[in-house]
Amino acid sequence: MPAPFGHMSSTICCKANVNKTSNIPPKITLLTELLFDGNNVLTLKIIDKLPLIERSLIYSAGNHSITTYLAKEHNNEYKSLIKVFSPKTALLT
Repeated sequence: MPAPFGHMSSTICCKANVNKTSNIPPKITLLTELLFDGNNVLTLKIIDKLPLIERSLIYSAGNHSITTYLAKEHNNEYKSLIKVFSPKTALLT
């Protein structure tokens, strides 16, 4: 299953959460290309002029909002374990 982020290789994010001492948001590049049902490792590259204070990812799974934390790797890469569920359709009667 393709990653839910479409075909974007990079995106600018967090305009509302910009560090108050910086006027440039971090550049976030999604390095993971495919996600499968179950547990997945999501890899991101985050470039920012200032050190990151909090490294977390919030995503939706069904009706739940899940927060997971990003582990710093080398070269500004971060990894996180996320759980993916296939979309389901409920029939209303």
